[in-house]
Amino acid sequence: MKLTAIHVTPVAAFDASQFIDYANPLFDTVKLKEVPNDSYLTSLNKYSGITCEDLPNSEPLKNFIVDCAKEFFTGLGGDVDDYDFQVAGLWLNEMASGTYHSLHNHWAHTFSGNFYVRMPTNTGGINFKTPLILINKFKMKVKEYTVFNSETTTMNPLAGELLMWESHIAHEVPPSTYDGVRRGIGFDVDLTEKNT
Repeated sequence: MKLTAIHVTPVAAFDASQFIDYANPLFDTVKLKEVPNDSYLTSLNKYSGITCEDLPNSEPLKNFIVDCAKEFFTGLGGDVDDYDFQVAGLWLNEMASGTYHSLHNHWAHTFSGNFYVRMPTNTGGINFKTPLILINKFKMKVKEYTVFNSETTTMNPLAGELLMWESHIAHEVPPSTYDGVRRGIGFDVDLTEKNT
């Protein structure tokens, strides 16, 4: 028997370590607020990502994110010449030990992601849920988890990495215990078809 995975959900990883020295001081200058449900800190004003605090001197990072989005889109088989790319939101997230970010997506956008600025040892990863969990399908008892039956995929990024995924993909950061503070810069990217 040959099994073929027919629903593939890509996540792209990029080296953004050149922006760590820019990013870390932002957390000392930008006022963060607590999210009541999850108790982590963020500069995001609204979860839509459309209205968020504009980070100072962020143009080089925004340009890098756009370049990454174009590379990701090309890898998906798209033609970047057909679309305009724009960073629609850019915000800081800070998480202390034991806090979490509950399951959500950024459905109003095209691509979303996070630049991991500080990742203490044992910080834990980010969980991605297959879109198939929304379907009322048979739930089998699993003897061994494989690409064919796993509803969750966990990635463990390092400081300096930038992950990007399609915005409809649900994701979460589960609680973990560690020393220090986890820092990241979240973002959304919108693609608009050019007039031909």
